[in-house]
Amino acid sequence: MLRWTSLVLGAATFLAAHAVEVALWTAWFSPQWRPFFMNSGRAVAFTAACVLIAGLLAAVFARDRRDALIHAGNVAAGAAIVMTFLIFWPEPGTLFPIAIVFGIVILAVGSYLGALVTFPFKATSGGVRSTR
Repeated sequence: MLRWTSLVLGAATFLAAHAVEVALWTAWFSPQWRPFFMNSGRAVAFTAACVLIAGLLAAVFARDRRDALIHAGNVAAGAAIVMTFLIFWPEPGTLFPIAIVFGIVILAVGSYLGALVTFPFKATSGGVRSTR
């Protein structure tokens, strides 16, 4: 299910993290590579932390645990869309398929970990439906 607010939150979070990385790349990260979150271990940790916080924020407003996971997936999807666009801007490089897969995994793990923090405070979803 699509949750537009969470999708936009994920995209905005990734854009904000990328803007910080671009502005502070030579001071904080790795000056020999172009600014992108997977070009430095610190940048990976910074972006993953930002997406974790976004997943947490999105899950706070969810109705139950299932809805929290849906919101987390939408946060990860929004971030992944922006990440994929930035991989292709200005040129993708030769390893772009691997970068896309690893990037999505990093973003999804961060977002879902943020959502899992809210689980002790959320009700379980409606239960198991009978097939009869």
